[in-house]
Amino acid sequence: MAGRYALSSGAACTLGEHLRGMGGSCLLLCDRHPSEDLLRRMADGIRSGSDVESVEVMRLERPKCEKGRARELAKAIGESGATVVVALGSSKVLDLSRAAMKPLQPKRPALVLVPSIVSSNACVGSLAVMYDEEGRVNGFWQLDRAPELVAVDLDFVVGADPRFLAAAMGDQLASSLEALHACTLRGQGGAGPAAHAAALDAVRTGGIAALDAVRAGEVTPILELVVRAVTHYTPAQEAASGVVLCHALGEALSADPDVRGRMHGEVVGACVPAELVAAGERDAVGEWVRFLHGVGLPASLVELGVRDVSESRVLGLCEQALAGMMGEGSARRWTVAEMAAAVLEAEPLVV
Repeated sequence: MAGRYALSSGAACTLGEHLRGMGGSCLLLCDRHPSEDLLRRMADGIRSGSDVESVEVMRLERPKCEKGRARELAKAIGESGATVVVALGSSKVLDLSRAAMKPLQPKRPALVLVPSIVSSNACVGSLAVMYDEEGRVNGFWQLDRAPELVAVDLDFVVGADPRFLAAAMGDQLASSLEALHACTLRGQGGAGPAAHAAALDAVRTGGIAALDAVRAGEVTPILELVVRAVTHYTPAQEAASGVVLCHALGEALSADPDVRGRMHGEVVGACVPAELVAAGERDAVGEWVRFLHGVGLPASLVELGVRDVSESRVLGLCEQALAGMMGEGSARRWTVAEMAAAVLEAEPLVV
């Protein structure tokens, strides 16, 4: 069952209206960045209009979504007696908070996610990506139900570096294309593909204007449309199990020293031309390269920063991709040679 979704200016400080019936005590999780003033206003907003009587703040030191840390946080949440957990922060805080709910199932507290930045499309879903101590993906933890509420505050979006929203669009572009291609492979039609296509269209037609709004510090209808597109369709894409090429290759690339420091959406966005070639949509590469460049994203491995794109190097990357967690879940069963051929064909198309 899908949880509630709220998108507005000031959404972070008006949570109480959505929390009626969720219980009497709240644990507000965040990292070291939120100001005391913001946390006070959020606590006031949580209590206002809800039946939450107390709000306790817990700051997470250097949050990383690792299994040991998730279990430690789960223990702390259980000991707090909280009936509602509100997680405020970047993807690391949200993922760790999501993962900490799993050991507490089936009677876990209600979970509310409040992204402090929108840099990917992962804030809505019930999936937590787990990492090892070296930062490599080593599993996924799926909750028994979606977060009870995701509240996206547009004031946070316009107050952040536009690069974050651009990366979120790169992630949504890759996810939407993968989901559509997975539906095609499986012969699926109906509401699922329509939702993926709607997200894709909103990003394509409004992405540049949305970034202009962020640069101007203005909340506009087109910005709201694009932010909704990159934050509200993830559950449908998770249900499609749509990993095809972008995210599988992106997992391997993220471990490459040349790519270190790049955001997830930048990495998977740069894999979009190869995804299109692999899906038999070579003629669409030019349009999407223009879009990626228009929002300031790389559109090839070279532009991403990979210095060696020789055949042997690409074959090695593709071998890592297919052996990784994302590759194992791909809707298409690639061979290393097939994936590498798509990547090598796509690279010279990016101009």
